[in-house]
Amino acid sequence: MNRYIKTLLGGSALTTIAFALLLHGACSKMDSTYEDFIKDGSIMYTGSPDSVYVMPGNERLQLRLFLSDKTAHKARVYWNNRSDSAIFELNQQSIADLTFEHLPESSYSFDIYLYDDKGNRSVKTTTVALVYGSQYLEGLLPRAIRNAIYQNDTTTIVWGATDPTVLGTTIRYINKSGVEKEVYSPLAQTSIALLDYDFEHHPDFSYSTSYLPDTLAIDTFSTAFIKVAAQGPPIEYDRSNWVASGDDYDGARVPSNMLDGSTSTVWHMSKSHGYPHEFMMDMQEELEVHGFTYNQRTPLDGAAKLVEIYVSHDAETWQSLGPYTFENSADKQYLDLLEPATFRYFKIIFKSDYKSGSFTALSEIATYKR
Repeated sequence: MNRYIKTLLGGSALTTIAFALLLHGACSKMDSTYEDFIKDGSIMYTGSPDSVYVMPGNERLQLRLFLSDKTAHKARVYWNNRSDSAIFELNQQSIADLTFEHLPESSYSFDIYLYDDKGNRSVKTTTVALVYGSQYLEGLLPRAIRNAIYQNDTTTIVWGATDPTVLGTTIRYINKSGVEKEVYSPLAQTSIALLDYDFEHHPDFSYSTSYLPDTLAIDTFSTAFIKVAAQGPPIEYDRSNWVASGDDYDGARVPSNMLDGSTSTVWHMSKSHGYPHEFMMDMQEELEVHGFTYNQRTPLDGAAKLVEIYVSHDAETWQSLGPYTFENSADKQYLDLLEPATFRYFKIIFKSDYKSGSFTALSEIATYKR
């Protein structure tokens, strides 16, 4: 009979039969992968979640399931290598939030199965999640404060750079009526004014910083309240015995002109060379300095711009306090240092002006404390 078939069908037909038998074997292997779902010759299973969103919290967690298969009646979730599990009723919802309480701070892998009302199960969906707790909280830092300065019954806090997961800051202070006030400063706010501030009796304020560790997090974390003293208004030091020196000047417009209290006289930098230009000042005693005041020459004409401030105890060894930018303004300016410094001598090295010239002038210079 084999000879008869070969004669009847020919070589090409035999090739077709062989391919069909091979395809049948391959399909049998594929079907075995889903043998748990095959009943009476058909595949019966519940659809898996379209997507799973992880919503972490403080020793707890939510998994948000988006479901298009409305036959799903319940979900069973395994974690800790399937040693823990929980069952949730879905009630044919399109969105279901599965909440897990009392989870120790750690990372987890969750295996999710959905079931219909006949017990048919979906294929497994796995998602990884992070649960936060005390270790995360202990690592949080208070929001950085650049300065907090009291003046005219108001303390103004200027915030420094901060972590992008910060939500904002809660501040508490005592006003002049003796009442504790609480205000909130969101992350986008670079400064905040505390009004009616009782600086005389309660110079301190306290603040706590709130964090949201993840954009989908269901809990916020707040640092403990810490106390900070506001700084008072600037008090300028007496300059009557200060000595200015340096040979970088033009004609009679010497550095000591910056100590005469007149904005009509200036120290003019030498015209014989370009930047940098500098002068040195001896305050005759060690002073704690919180900042510098200065007056640009008026009318404004290429006002001083970029400078670097150096300080010393002996005029021999110098320490840089960093670069600063002078304002292009005819008004008296107050330049707060990033940190107060104690020194006797200072020199300021000028590096540029607002006209991109080779030199400029300065009218007055002084130091202050708060």
